[in-house]
Amino acid sequence: MIIGITGGIGCGKSVVLEILKEAGASIIDSDKLGHEALCESNVKKKLISSFGFDILDDNRNVDRKKLSFVFADKKRLEKLNSILHPIIIKKIQEKIEILQKKSGIIALEIPLLYECNLGYLSDVVCVVYADLETRKKRLEKRGLSNFEILERIKSQMPLEEKVVKADIVIMNNGTKNQLKTEIFEKILNNIE
Repeated sequence: MIIGITGGIGCGKSVVLEILKEAGASIIDSDKLGHEALCESNVKKKLISSFGFDILDDNRNVDRKKLSFVFADKKRLEKLNSILHPIIIKKIQEKIEILQKKSGIIALEIPLLYECNLGYLSDVVCVVYADLETRKKRLEKRGLSNFEILERIKSQMPLEEKVVKADIVIMNNGTKNQLKTEIFEKILNNIE
Protein backbone atom coordinates (compact mmCIF):
# COMPACT_ATOMS: atom_id res chain seq x y z
CA MET A 1 0.00 0.00 0.00
CA ILE A 2 1.23 3.48 -0.87
CA ILE A 3 0.20 6.31 1.46
CA GLY A 4 0.58 9.77 -0.03
CA ILE A 5 1.50 12.24 2.73
CA THR A 6 0.74 15.88 2.00
CA GLY A 7 -0.23 19.10 3.75
CA GLY A 8 1.02 22.65 3.97
CA ILE A 9 4.46 23.94 4.82
CA GLY A 10 5.13 23.68 8.56
CA CYS A 11 2.42 21.07 9.19
CA GLY A 12 4.86 18.33 10.14
CA LYS A 13 4.78 16.03 7.13
CA SER A 14 8.41 15.03 7.70
CA VAL A 15 7.70 14.07 11.31
CA VAL A 16 4.80 11.89 10.14
CA LEU A 17 7.14 10.28 7.63
CA GLU A 18 9.72 9.68 10.37
CA ILE A 19 7.10 8.02 12.62
CA LEU A 20 5.89 5.81 9.77
CA LYS A 21 9.49 4.81 9.06
CA GLU A 22 9.98 3.89 12.73
CA ALA A 23 6.85 1.74 12.42
CA GLY A 24 8.39 -0.17 9.49
CA ALA A 25 7.19 1.71 6.42
CA SER A 26 9.49 2.34 3.46
CA ILE A 27 9.66 6.07 2.78
CA ILE A 28 10.03 8.32 -0.23
CA ASP A 29 10.73 11.99 0.47
CA SER A 30 10.02 14.09 -2.63
CA ASP A 31 11.74 17.14 -1.11
CA LYS A 32 14.92 15.11 -0.75
CA LEU A 33 14.58 13.97 -4.35
CA GLY A 34 14.15 17.63 -5.34
CA HIS A 35 17.39 18.52 -3.54
CA GLU A 36 19.13 15.70 -5.43
CA ALA A 37 17.73 17.04 -8.70
CA LEU A 38 19.24 20.47 -8.02
CA CYS A 39 22.69 18.84 -8.15
CA GLU A 40 22.19 17.41 -11.63
CA SER A 41 24.13 19.36 -14.25
CA ASN A 42 21.26 19.53 -16.77
CA VAL A 43 18.93 20.93 -14.08
CA LYS A 44 21.53 23.44 -12.92
CA LYS A 45 21.99 24.67 -16.51
CA LYS A 46 18.22 25.15 -16.95
CA LEU A 47 17.95 27.01 -13.64
CA ILE A 48 20.87 29.32 -14.46
CA SER A 49 19.35 29.97 -17.88
CA SER A 50 16.01 30.84 -16.27
CA PHE A 51 17.11 32.68 -13.12
CA GLY A 52 20.74 33.73 -13.62
CA PHE A 53 24.01 32.98 -11.85
CA ASP A 54 22.87 34.73 -8.65
CA ILE A 55 21.20 31.47 -7.55
CA LEU A 56 24.61 29.80 -7.10
CA ASP A 57 26.66 29.61 -3.93
CA ASP A 58 30.44 30.09 -3.70
CA ASN A 59 31.00 26.48 -4.84
CA ARG A 60 28.88 27.02 -7.98
CA ASN A 61 26.04 24.85 -6.65
CA VAL A 62 22.38 25.89 -6.65
CA ASP A 63 21.66 27.63 -3.34
CA ARG A 64 18.07 26.83 -2.32
CA LYS A 65 17.93 29.90 -0.06
CA LYS A 66 18.93 32.18 -2.96
CA LEU A 67 16.37 30.46 -5.18
CA SER A 68 13.57 31.09 -2.67
CA PHE A 69 12.74 34.44 -4.30
CA VAL A 70 10.58 32.49 -6.77
CA PHE A 71 7.87 32.02 -4.12
CA ALA A 72 7.01 35.72 -4.40
CA ASP A 73 6.42 35.50 -8.17
CA LYS A 74 3.87 33.05 -9.56
CA LYS A 75 5.42 32.92 -13.05
CA ARG A 76 8.90 32.25 -11.69
CA LEU A 77 7.53 29.57 -9.37
CA GLU A 78 5.76 27.93 -12.32
CA LYS A 79 9.04 28.03 -14.28
CA LEU A 80 10.94 26.40 -11.40
CA ASN A 81 8.24 23.74 -11.08
CA SER A 82 8.28 23.04 -14.83
CA ILE A 83 12.01 22.31 -14.58
CA LEU A 84 12.02 20.27 -11.36
CA HIS A 85 8.70 18.43 -11.20
CA PRO A 86 9.14 16.08 -14.20
CA ILE A 87 12.50 14.95 -12.81
CA ILE A 88 11.15 14.51 -9.27
CA ILE A 89 8.12 12.54 -10.52
CA LYS A 90 10.38 10.23 -12.53
CA LYS A 91 12.56 9.65 -9.43
CA ILE A 92 9.44 8.93 -7.33
CA GLN A 93 8.17 6.40 -9.86
CA GLU A 94 11.56 4.67 -9.96
CA LYS A 95 11.65 4.44 -6.14
CA ILE A 96 8.07 3.11 -6.00
CA GLU A 97 8.96 0.40 -8.51
CA ILE A 98 11.92 -0.71 -6.38
CA LEU A 99 10.06 -0.54 -3.05
CA GLN A 100 6.93 -2.33 -4.29
CA LYS A 101 9.02 -5.47 -4.65
CA LYS A 102 9.16 -5.48 -0.85
CA SER A 103 5.97 -6.08 1.06
CA GLY A 104 4.34 -3.55 3.34
CA ILE A 105 3.67 0.14 3.42
CA ILE A 106 5.30 2.84 1.33
CA ALA A 107 4.91 6.36 2.76
CA LEU A 108 5.33 8.93 0.01
CA GLU A 109 5.71 12.55 1.11
CA ILE A 110 4.63 14.98 -1.62
CA PRO A 111 3.90 18.52 -0.37
CA LEU A 112 2.30 19.51 -3.69
CA LEU A 113 0.40 16.26 -4.27
CA TYR A 114 -2.90 18.00 -5.04
CA GLU A 115 -1.39 21.05 -6.75
CA CYS A 116 0.42 18.79 -9.22
CA ASN A 117 -2.37 16.20 -9.57
CA LEU A 118 -0.17 13.39 -8.21
CA GLY A 119 -2.82 11.54 -6.25
CA TYR A 120 -2.54 8.68 -8.75
CA LEU A 121 0.85 7.79 -7.22
CA SER A 122 -0.76 6.62 -3.97
CA ASP A 123 -3.55 4.31 -2.82
CA VAL A 124 -4.58 6.58 0.06
CA VAL A 125 -3.93 10.30 0.62
CA CYS A 126 -3.20 11.53 4.13
CA VAL A 127 -3.22 15.28 4.82
CA VAL A 128 -1.21 16.48 7.82
CA TYR A 129 -2.96 19.50 9.34
CA ALA A 130 -1.71 22.16 11.76
CA ASP A 131 -3.23 25.54 12.51
CA LEU A 132 -1.62 28.70 11.13
CA GLU A 133 -0.04 29.85 14.41
CA THR A 134 1.57 26.45 14.98
CA ARG A 135 2.90 26.43 11.42
CA LYS A 136 4.32 29.96 11.76
CA LYS A 137 6.14 29.05 15.00
CA ARG A 138 7.68 25.97 13.38
CA LEU A 139 8.78 27.91 10.31
CA GLU A 140 10.25 30.73 12.39
CA LYS A 141 12.39 28.10 14.14
CA ARG A 142 13.68 27.12 10.68
CA GLY A 143 14.85 30.70 10.21
CA LEU A 144 12.17 31.91 7.81
CA SER A 145 11.00 35.50 8.07
CA ASN A 146 7.30 36.32 8.43
CA PHE A 147 7.30 37.50 4.79
CA GLU A 148 8.90 34.24 3.58
CA ILE A 149 6.42 32.19 5.61
CA LEU A 150 3.39 34.00 4.19
CA GLU A 151 4.74 33.83 0.62
CA ARG A 152 5.28 30.08 0.85
CA ILE A 153 1.90 29.46 2.43
CA LYS A 154 0.25 31.63 -0.25
CA SER A 155 2.03 29.66 -3.01
CA GLN A 156 0.31 26.43 -1.90
CA MET A 157 -3.28 25.27 -2.14
CA PRO A 158 -5.18 26.32 1.01
CA LEU A 159 -4.84 23.62 3.66
CA GLU A 160 -8.60 23.49 4.15
CA GLU A 161 -9.04 22.43 0.49
CA LYS A 162 -6.54 19.62 0.98
CA VAL A 163 -8.39 18.44 4.10
CA VAL A 164 -11.66 18.17 2.15
CA LYS A 165 -9.98 16.03 -0.55
CA ALA A 166 -8.10 13.75 1.86
CA ASP A 167 -8.83 10.12 2.68
CA ILE A 168 -7.20 10.59 6.11
CA VAL A 169 -6.51 13.78 8.11
CA ILE A 170 -3.82 13.76 10.79
CA MET A 171 -4.01 16.63 13.27
CA ASN A 172 -0.58 17.91 14.29
CA ASN A 173 -0.99 20.85 16.65
CA GLY A 174 0.29 19.03 19.73
CA THR A 175 3.16 16.89 20.91
CA LYS A 176 4.99 14.14 19.05
CA ASN A 177 3.30 11.55 21.26
CA GLN A 178 -0.12 12.93 20.33
CA LEU A 179 0.92 12.76 16.69
CA LYS A 180 2.03 9.12 17.09
CA THR A 181 -1.37 8.27 18.59
CA GLU A 182 -3.13 9.92 15.61
CA ILE A 183 -0.98 8.00 13.14
CA PHE A 184 -1.53 4.66 14.84
CA GLU A 185 -5.29 5.21 15.20
CA LYS A 186 -5.94 6.61 11.72
CA ILE A 187 -3.34 4.85 9.57
CA LEU A 188 -1.44 1.91 11.00
CA ASN A 189 -4.34 0.23 12.84
CA ASN A 190 -6.51 0.35 9.70
CA ILE A 191 -4.12 -1.21 7.20
CA GLU A 192 -4.63 -4.86 6.40
